[in-house]
Amino acid sequence: MSEGKEHYSYAEYAKKEIAEGFDDLRFGGPIGSWMRQHQDEQLSRWLGDVRGKSILDIGAGTGRTAIPLSKAGATVTAADASEAMLEVAKTKAKEAGTQLDFSACDIMDLPFDDKAFDKVLCFRVLLHVTDWKK
Repeated sequence: MSEGKEHYSYAEYAKKEIAEGFDDLRFGGPIGSWMRQHQDEQLSRWLGDVRGKSILDIGAGTGRTAIPLSKAGATVTAADASEAMLEVAKTKAKEAGTQLDFSACDIMDLPFDDKAFDKVLCFRVLLHVTDWKK
């Protein structure tokens, strides 16, 4: 983990109960549902056809972006510092009938080679990055 691992995000999102309730908290209700739908529509428009593409989703959390991309035919690696969030993503991917690769890692110290993916995504994560200028 990075030097900034004392940031609240590392402790809070590592909690199983936070991870399990995250989607309902962030995307429940009418505003959250609208946000999720709008994000999915924009993502599809920006990326176009992802079949056969390799995609890294940094800060994948519960798989809210990674799962739809995988269902659309991409090979997706869901990366997150929170193993609890990735456990929820694994369950959701299985329920959705899709396959993801998972990597528990810190955004400030990614274990991937440069240009290892066709596309790299990072949604709603910068507020959790302690040294975002780096």
